[in-house]
Amino acid sequence: SIRQIANRDHFYAKLAVITVAMVAIVCGVMKVLPFASRGQSILVAIVAVIIGVIVFVGGASLTRLFTAREVLALPLGRRFLKMTHKH
Repeated sequence: SIRQIANRDHFYAKLAVITVAMVAIVCGVMKVLPFASRGQSILVAIVAVIIGVIVFVGGASLTRLFTAREVLALPLGRRFLKMTHKH
């Protein structure tokens, strides 16, 4: 199950689950939002990217996909660790 994958150190399985969830959610958003013109298409693309980033980062955080050292290597990694660190 997904919960068992999240609790173990299966990096590629976690990555696959997060990626599939992100694609499904972003595709759902793309089908709901109308885009008839180029301007609307740009707005839909920006919204889709933002939602995709939120879903991926949230999923990576929930499943502890990356180690603290790997998170620190990312842009804004230190801020992310401060936000998610539990005292």
